[in-house]
Amino acid sequence: MSDALTDTVPAEPTELAEHPEPDQAAQPSETEHEQPSTDTSSPDTAAGPDVAAATDVVLVAPQGKILAEIPVAHLTHHPLNVRESDNYDLSHRFLASLKTEQQVLITVVPMPEDAERPEDKPEARWWVVKGNRRLAGADLTAKTTLECLIDHTIDPLHPGHLINQIVENDREMRRPFTPEEEATAMALALDAGASRTAIRKKTGRTREEINAGIAAGKLSPETKQHLKEMDYEFTLLERAMWAEFDDDPEAQKAITHKLNTVYNCTLEYAIERVKAERAIAAEHQRIVTELSEAGVPITDSEPDEARELDTLARLVDEFDPDPIAHRSCPGHGAYFLSWDKAKPRYYCTTPAEHGYAPRPAPTTSGSSPTALAEGPSRKLVIEGRLAWPAAATVRQRWLAELCALKTPPKAVQRFVTQMLHRPPQALRDKLVGASSSPLYRKLGGPTDLQAALQSASAGRLVMLQFHIIAVTFEHQLSEASDDCKNTWRRDRHSPCSFEDATLWLRFLTSDIGAELAERHEANPKSLAPHRPAPIEQALIEGTPYRGDAAADAESVDHGEIDHDEIDEAVELDEADDDHDNVGNVDSLDELQEFEPEQHNPSSPSDPEGPDDDPIGPDATDEPRAGRPADAEPADTEAVDAEPAGAETVDMDHAAHAA
Repeated sequence: MSDALTDTVPAEPTELAEHPEPDQAAQPSETEHEQPSTDTSSPDTAAGPDVAAATDVVLVAPQGKILAEIPVAHLTHHPLNVRESDNYDLSHRFLASLKTEQQVLITVVPMPEDAERPEDKPEARWWVVKGNRRLAGADLTAKTTLECLIDHTIDPLHPGHLINQIVENDREMRRPFTPEEEATAMALALDAGASRTAIRKKTGRTREEINAGIAAGKLSPETKQHLKEMDYEFTLLERAMWAEFDDDPEAQKAITHKLNTVYNCTLEYAIERVKAERAIAAEHQRIVTELSEAGVPITDSEPDEARELDTLARLVDEFDPDPIAHRSCPGHGAYFLSWDKAKPRYYCTTPAEHGYAPRPAPTTSGSSPTALAEGPSRKLVIEGRLAWPAAATVRQRWLAELCALKTPPKAVQRFVTQMLHRPPQALRDKLVGASSSPLYRKLGGPTDLQAALQSASAGRLVMLQFHIIAVTFEHQLSEASDDCKNTWRRDRHSPCSFEDATLWLRFLTSDIGAELAERHEANPKSLAPHRPAPIEQALIEGTPYRGDAAADAESVDHGEIDHDEIDEAVELDEADDDHDNVGNVDSLDELQEFEPEQHNPSSPSDPEGPDDDPIGPDATDEPRAGRPADAEPADTEAVDAEPAGAETVDMDHAAHAA
């Protein structure tokens, strides 16, 4: 064996048109190995059409190297291959791409005649020196042949093969694409004429990843620069979420502000919060325009001499509180509470003409108006009732992926058993009718349950049981009624009690979070643990919700709710007996018919529609040890308890009488 890699390399190259012959000393005998044809025919056929005409450079073919298509049965791993068989990481993406089209050549050397053949490859004739991972993938995908570069220039057992492995697999030598570069490549491929299906099959990615990548790749230069300047490592799917706001710098600014100021904030949650707040602002502007066109005066607050129409209806017999009917009155007008910009409050500045007479001020025994109501501040109530549905939207997207797993986390079966034996009130109220909830399909419920049960593995059966429990909890937390927005408060009623909500959220994070984190660390493509929003984290930790913004966050106005204005409105609200439901902000539900259709930017629509052989992630990894699901609800106050002193004093009339 020669001591140097160059010992067997020909000293002089041969021109491409001269039909180079490999080094005879290094070639295997014709009786032992295939002899791929070395005919290069002509410069035009060997180097591509018009190559000779396009350049005056003399093209040469390396001696001793031959390109050939070799049966997989004749290929085996080189004995000096140091990569362990369990470190090939043959992911679904890798196998799908290889099965569709081999895009990287495999380098092989001839096996010596006396070399031992493996039992599973008795016909092996070539050792793979570069591409052992692709060979392992070909064995799994039943690929029959691989394109190979046969190298006769180096001894089959030369130690240089070990050095080549170091270079081939060095992280510094091979730098993967960033998500931005990957997205740009997908978008350019589509523009160049490649179909989405072709891109998907050749890259081994899912339909969702391709659609997201193309959407992210088509972002404007300004948006890409904005993302680059942020101290945030966005995934491909997260970059696609910005496509909805590509031409809206104000929305981008607001989302960025949320990411920078909300504790443990995810991009999905930030987007949901900004969309909800902007929907309220848009609806407020629509109502203001409508009232202005109708000639209704709009003031910043209720005038001192005015009374709201609903108040007059309670105090004056036969008074009609319909604001349209009242427009004939010269004292008609409207204003908005700062915390409820989507609901105008109509008043009359001449209530005496309708028979209204103020009542004397009641005795308050020294109590101040602000001391009459306990519980969260008005500012916090507003934020909480916006944060709760936003958190539910993000959580339910994650739950849909969890319910789709084929192998459940170990804690799931124990939790399901516990819920069936000792169901909390939230389950007892809705479990039987949970399949009628819109969340049933949203979380991946089967359209044909009997067919799903017949084909389900043991792991899938557990997840189908868990699915209906998840639907029930989430329905009670977000869909049952408008009171769902009160779930985070101990002092208000909600379809799912504070204790039951805590039990559910702790299971989704503490009980299965550790195992999902281990799976995700081993395989970054597997489902990551749920990252709770601040309002969810408060329930999990058993601490009061203090708002989304971090303690040291600066107050920046990005078109969100004006919190300074809220603070000023607190005194007005606490002195107004018209606000019977203390803490209830109904604007989101009332906006339902005006809100735009919910869009999931992580799953852009596929213009091509379905194809015959979709490729998706396969979550079949065996689970690792998880944590038990023994979360017990803590002792708390009665859920239906009202704040102390609420609605005791008619503050509206007391203030005016004073």
